[in-house]
Amino acid sequence: MRQRDELLALSARLAESGVWQRIHKVLLCRLRGSNKIDFRRAVIDCVSVRATLEGARRGRTPRFRRKKGTKHHLITEAQGIPLAVHVTEANRHDV
Repeated sequence: MRQRDELLALSARLAESGVWQRIHKVLLCRLRGSNKIDFRRAVIDCVSVRATLEGARRGRTPRFRRKKGTKHHLITEAQGIPLAVHVTEANRHDV
């Protein structure tokens, strides 16, 4: 369990510092430069992930505060290569 917690903490630090975003940008640039990204079609989807028991309730009204967790939004190109990822509170509406 300790190793898992250490890995989660490291991943969070890398995300906060922007490392994951920079790696993603470099990979997309290389794929685009070698003409491996198919922009003819895209898929947009999201999934809600329930928070653990320790998760905080968020939202302006009691109705929205009932929804604990996060919502993961993803856009991929035709072959499934992720173009963009965004995480919001679970109580946010889909766009």
